Amino acid sequence: MAEERYEKFAWGGSEPWQDHLRNIYPSPTLAQIIKIKRKWYQKHIDPELSIDPPSSVPPSSNASQAPQPPRPPRQATASRGSGFWWLPALLFCLWPYAWLIGKSIPLSIAAFTVGVFSKYGIPRLNMDFWRTVATDDDMHSVVYCLLLLLVFPEGLAIQLPILLGAACWVVSGMVRVDKFPALQNYAKSVNMYSLASLKSDCEVALGLFSLLSIATPNGSFVLALLLWQFLRMKYMLSTLTQGSFAKLRMYGDALLGGGMLGTVWDKVKKFGGYMVSVEQGQASCSVM
Repeated sequence: MAEERYEKFAWGGSEPWQDHLRNIYPSPTLAQIIKIKRKWYQKHIDPELSIDPPSSVPPSSNASQAPQPPRPPRQATASRGSGFWWLPALLFCLWPYAWLIGKSIPLSIAAFTVGVFSKYGIPRLNMDFWRTVATDDDMHSVVYCLLLLLVFPEGLAIQLPILLGAACWVVSGMVRVDKFPALQNYAKSVNMYSLASLKSDCEVALGLFSLLSIATPNGSFVLALLLWQFLRMKYMLSTLTQGSFAKLRMYGDALLGGGMLGTVWDKVKKFGGYMVSVEQGQASCSVM
C-alpha cells in the first residue's frame, strides 16, 4: 500500500527531500511538516498517496454520522502586523554598545521577548497559543540567552547565534521602511531562510565544539551540558535544527570517514544522536 511505503521511506537519506526542507521559510511547525511531507511524497515519489493522513477513529456509531454543529473559527495566534514590530529591530541596533559594556545578553533577552510579543500578542492561558510560541525561533533564542546568562561564557563566538537572530530582525525591519529605497531593496535581496539556517548551523557547531573542548583546560562541562540540552529541545521543535544535524553528519562522514578519525567521529555521532534523540534508544541525528 502507498501508506506503508510512505511510512518506510528513508527521509534522512533523501537529498531531494533535504533540499526541499532547507528551502522552506519560515520554519514550519511539527503539525505543518506532516502535510508538507505527504505533499512532497505524493508529487515526487508515489502519486497514489493521499495528502490527508489516515484517520485513527473508525466510523462506527450513528452519532458520528449525524451532522455536527459548525465550530467557531480559530483566531490567528500570530499577528505579524503588530504595531511595535520596529522595537526589536531598534533594540538590536543598540547591541554593539551593549556588548561593549557587558550587557548584550540582557538586551538580547529583552529584544527577543518583545519580538515574540510583537508576533503573537500578550501571553494567554491557551494551549494553542503556547504550542505555537514553543516552535518559534525567537522563543528558542530567549532560552539560549538565558542559558548564557547562567554560565557567563567569554568571547564573541558563543553569541554568534544571537547576532544572526538580531540580523533577521534588523533586515526584516529594513524591508518595512519605505523612506530609504536603496536600503529597502538591499534588505529584500537577503535570503532570510539562509540567514535563519546559518543561525541554526552555528548553534549545532557551538554544541559540538563545547563537547570537544571538555578535554581541554578551558572547556566547561556545564556549558556543554546546557547547550546540548538546548539542542535536544530545539531538535524536537525545529526543522532547521534537524537540517543542521543532517548537514553536520554529511560533512563529517565525507571528511572524517575511515581510520582513527573515523572511529572518533562515529563515537561523536552516536553521542550526539543520543543527546538529541526524542525516544530512548534512538541513536541517530537524521532528519525525520
